[in-house]
Amino acid sequence: MSWITIALGGALGALSRFGIGLLVSASGYAHIHLATLGVNVIGSLLIGFMFIAA
Repeated sequence: MSWITIALGGALGALSRFGIGLLVSASGYAHIHLATLGVNVIGSLLIGFMFIAA
């Protein structure tokens, strides 16, 4: 993996956490870190699918 791919993945993860965090905080569950958990689970699944596909 090149450093550009890693940087793009990190940026995508950060933006996803921010966006989902806004949605979660609007729903009243801001004290639970659902945004981080959700993005990490989805990211792990995507990495697993890409690993199997390669």
